[in-house]
Amino acid sequence: MKKLWIFVILFWPANSYALTLEECLRQALAQNRLLQAGRSRFEAQRARVGQARSAFYQLEVASENAAALKENIALAQKALEIAKVQYEAGVITNLEELDAELSALSAQTAYFASVSGYLIARARLEKAVGATIE
Repeated sequence: MKKLWIFVILFWPANSYALTLEECLRQALAQNRLLQAGRSRFEAQRARVGQARSAFYQLEVASENAAALKENIALAQKALEIAKVQYEAGVITNLEELDAELSALSAQTAYFASVSGYLIARARLEKAVGATIE
């Protein structure tokens, strides 16, 4: 048969020797509740910090994505201008010009979607930190 040993550490106030064991246990339980509440607050704070870090990272990624897609718009517009000149000169067909136009519109659509993603990431970061970001 195994023996089970239970140790209870009690902090007995030096100024009050008249405390009963029940009062001492009540105080120990109250201190334990305070420690658990502090631990819960700490864990909640750590979770908020993690959410803020994640939101900040998502905002950085969305910002870089939007910047890259904005450059793609300029490239697609330039390609469309070249395709129009080539079509007028009879070098390419109407289908190839329409394809360049579709590429330009697709680049714009992708950029607008990335701006939307940026705004969502920014809102998540503002929610995580509890403040408006300028």
